[in-house]
Amino acid sequence: MRPVTYAWKQTGQRDVGFIAEEAAGVRPELVLRDAQGQVQSFDYQHYTAVLTRAVQEQQTEIEALRGQLRSTHGQQTHVAEALAARDRELSEQRQKLDTQSTELAALRAQLAELVVNVAGLRSARF
Repeated sequence: MRPVTYAWKQTGQRDVGFIAEEAAGVRPELVLRDAQGQVQSFDYQHYTAVLTRAVQEQQTEIEALRGQLRSTHGQQTHVAEALAARDRELSEQRQKLDTQSTELAALRAQLAELVVNVAGLRSARF
């Protein structure tokens, strides 16, 4: 149903409302009919109840969506905390790796020095 602006046939006065024939196809209980069953007018008195029910249904849906949003937000917070913990672990692992790389370089230097010393000892024996 779409709200429209119209002029009354009898007075020409401008008004807003709904077209009863259109409403009959969507919500037949919201139209008044004459004795022959022809659509006569839109039943604004009963429209309030239908409109109130629609607002209540929307409010229920809004509340459900808010609950989903809170749940999703909680999940996002949990994931963010888990990612932060992983980042800290990775940082610690990188630091350990850097330390081990430095130690490995020192050990390689010592090994190279030992190789030179052993070579010198071998040549001194012969």
